[in-house]
Amino acid sequence: MEPYNGYDEEIKIEEEFYKGRGNAINMALAVENYLEFFISNYFVKPQNSKTFFFENKVVQPLNFLQKINLFKKICQRENFNAKNIKALIKLLNEIRETRNKVAHWETLVDPQKNTITLMKKGEVINPENYLKLDEKMLKDLDGKRFKAITEITEFYLKYAQEGTIDEKWEKKGIENSKYD
Repeated sequence: MEPYNGYDEEIKIEEEFYKGRGNAINMALAVENYLEFFISNYFVKPQNSKTFFFENKVVQPLNFLQKINLFKKICQRENFNAKNIKALIKLLNEIRETRNKVAHWETLVDPQKNTITLMKKGEVINPENYLKLDEKMLKDLDGKRFKAITEITEFYLKYAQEGTIDEKWEKKGIENSKYD
C-alpha cells in the first residue's frame, strides 16, 4: 500500500484559501476605512489632528454595522438622495455579511474537487449555509468594494464641496434647530 501523497495538494489548496480569505477581509476593511474617513471628516473639519483623534478614539472602536448605521443617519440628515442611500446601505451590509462569513465560518476542504468551502458553524448540511471562496466570489466582492468606495466618496465630496446642512444654515444666519 502506497503512502498518502495528497498532503502537498492539500497544502496548496489551503494556501490559496488563506490568500483568498485575506483578500476578502482586506476588501471589506478598505470599505470600512472609507466609512471611518467619511464619519470623522463630517464631525471634525477642516481635517486636523482632532479629526484623527476622533477617528481613532470614537469611530474606529465602533463595529462595522454601527459605522454603517451612523453613515446612514448622516446621509439622511444631509438630505442626500434616499434611493441612493438605501442602495448603498444594502451594498455595505452585503460586504459586511460576506466579511463576517469569510472570517468566522468553518472551513471545509475537498481535495478531490480541489475546493474549499465555508460553512456556517453548527449548521446541518444545507447549501444555503455554504459560501464558496473562489475567484468568482472574490471578483464579485471586489466589484462591490469599488462601487461602495466610489459612492461613499461621492457623498463625502457632496458635503465637502457644498457644506453640511449646518454650514449652509450658518451662511444664511439660521440657527439649527434640527437635532437628531
